[in-house]
This record gives sequence, structure tokens and C-alpha cells, in this order.
Amino acid sequence: MNLLFRLLDPKVARAFYDWMMGLWVAATIFVGDANLDRFQRWLWGTAQEHQVTLSPVDDPALTENVQALFDLFQRHMDAQYGVTVLRRQMLTLPAAPDQGY
Repeated sequence: MNLLFRLLDPKVARAFYDWMMGLWVAATIFVGDANLDRFQRWLWGTAQEHQVTLSPVDDPALTENVQALFDLFQRHMDAQYGVTVLRRQMLTLPAAPDQGY
């Protein structure tokens, strides 16, 4: 509560205002207006606006490279899933050779 009363004091309020203006000027100078505007829109935007993804680039060569990498990644994930299934099946096998196979 004391902090609230301190902020209402004219001297402290003026110092706080000056500090905030200085922070805004520094952000404007070092960050730039466009990036500062983008950050403010992100900061005050809704959750749905935060989840918006950018559209992919329409470069066909890049799209082919990405597709090739995705296919490689998909094969890797399929192989990893196959190993996991095989590991589960191995855990169900009998422990000793004379107990089964």
C-alpha cells in the first residue's frame, strides 16, 4: 500500500514518468518503430493472434528441399517407432532359452 501512495506523490510520479519516457525513447531508437509496433501487437494481442504462422515461401527449390528433408525425417520417425514396437515385443519374450523359443 505504501508503494501506491509513493507513486501518487507528485515528485515520485514525475520521476517515474520521466523514467518510462526514457525507456520508450531508448526502445524507439535501438529497436526501431516497426519492430516496436510488432512487439506491442504481440504483447497486447489475443492468444489466437500469437499462434498465427507465417505462410511458406513460394520458392519451388526451397519447397523441394523442405519436402526432401521432411521425407527423411518421416522415415527416421517411422524407424524409431518400429524400434520401439520391437523393444516392447522383446520384453514379452521369455527370459531364458529353456522357457520358450
